[in-house]
Amino acid sequence: MTPATIDTIIFYLAAGLAVGSAFLMVWQRNPVASAMFLILSLVAQAALYVQLDAIFLAALLIIIYAGAIVTLFLFVIMLLNLRYEQFVEPSVGLSRVIKLAIAATFAAAIIAIIQRTLGAGEPMQALSDADLSF
Repeated sequence: MTPATIDTIIFYLAAGLAVGSAFLMVWQRNPVASAMFLILSLVAQAALYVQLDAIFLAALLIIIYAGAIVTLFLFVIMLLNLRYEQFVEPSVGLSRVIKLAIAATFAAAIIAIIQRTLGAGEPMQALSDADLSF
């Protein structure tokens, strides 16, 4: 394997882990598990910064955000003793349909962006001042 192939594999793994754990962070009902997925997402983002040779930024991300702020989140969550059952209201069937419609819209937008990016043979041209005048 060439170094470019290994870098590409690491990039896709770290990016997928960052997006997947961010999704799971939002999806979780348990606030402690949500904070743990936030830490996982931050670590994956730090791996992406390391690939960009931004070692200092990756270290700051881990030390400040994962080390301090998320620890503070966990402290407050455990101090307040938050339980999911306290905040649950009866679910309406329409809200689930609306959630699925919004998720499908976002998924279609992401797929369209990826297809446009991969399908274009040349990069998109920047707008000139003449294009912006009304």
